This record gives sequence, structure tokens and C-alpha cells, in this order.
Amino acid sequence: MNQSQAHTRSRATQRRVEAGASGSCDSAGARVWMPLAPRSGADELNHHMSIDDIRIDWRAGLACLSLALATTACGDDGSSTGDETGTGTETGGDMGLEIVGTYTDDFGGMHEISEDTWINGDSTFAIVEYKNQADWLVAQNGEDNEFNPGLWSRFDWAWDGDTLYYCQSVFDGATIEDALEGSADATDLEMGCGSFAWTNLTP
Repeated sequence: MNQSQAHTRSRATQRRVEAGASGSCDSAGARVWMPLAPRSGADELNHHMSIDDIRIDWRAGLACLSLALATTACGDDGSSTGDETGTGTETGGDMGLEIVGTYTDDFGGMHEISEDTWINGDSTFAIVEYKNQADWLVAQNGEDNEFNPGLWSRFDWAWDGDTLYYCQSVFDGATIEDALEGSADATDLEMGCGSFAWTNLTP
């Protein structure tokens, strides 16, 4: 190769080669420009490209990298792939049991109600399911309870203005399914709890 040819090769016209016509990136995360030899008629000079021949536009590379990271964090439609499903349900969870608190009933008995336990005097009930919208919960009677130990209870509650009432509509269910079948009439606070009055709970 003579000096003129070497000079011509070193001055080869550069043509920008971009990975993707819409601004997408190549596998290295950057856009590159590759020197190409000029053409003369039907002849084309051979050329060899070394690492020094490549110029990397780092600003474009960073932009492409940011785009790649954003794409990874999103679904194909651009929406987040994170789980947006709420865990709270009407039968428990983040919503929380709406009657949690400490109360005194019409007979002077104490009731301590938490998310998972209803304590009435010496009796305890382990809450396993509740539904705020329908105003009921199901619990298993404590093994040390004086009455019906180990069986299942259903508690219904109702509001009369700001006043809370409850009815233990099932207290001796053999299974949780038996307790779920219980019911009480919240429209009749005088006789709607198994022909008895509902019990008032005062905070």
C-alpha cells in the first residue's frame, strides 16, 4: 500500500451507523460511528477497522441505558409489572375488623375485641373470619371456655345510630360451616336474636 492509499484510508468518510432507526440501542448500550472507505465508481477500497476507529457517544449511551432500565421495570404496554392487587378483603386483611375495642354490655360484662380474639369474661373466641359489610364474624370457642369448648360461634352486630349491639347467633356449631349458617334479624333489636333482645355494647 502506497502513502497516498494509506492517507485516503485514514481520511475515509465516516457514516453514522445507529442501532435502530427510532433511537434504540445496540448491545453495548451506546451508539457508534464506523469509518467507511469512499467509493470510486464501481471500485471500493478495502478497509480494516480497529478499536480506535470507533467513537462512542456516551451521552446517547446513558440515555439508552435509562430507557432499557425503564423498559425492564414496565410491561410491554408501559404499565408497572408490580403487584397492585390489594390484600384487604371483606373477610379480613388490611381493612380491619370494624368493631375492635373494649366494651361493657347491658349486664356489666366486659368484652375485649381485637382482630383475632373476642374475650368475654373468662370465655375466649378465636376469630377466623369476618365480613364488615355484612356485620358478622365466626370464631372458635376456647378449649377452656365453660360452655361449648372447642365448638364454633357466630357473632352478628348492628348499629342503631352510634350505638352498637351484638347477637351471638350461633354458640355451639360443630363445624365452621355450621356457624356460617347462623343469622340474626338486625331490624328487630328487641326480639331478633333468636327470639331474644340484642345486647348493647358500650365503649
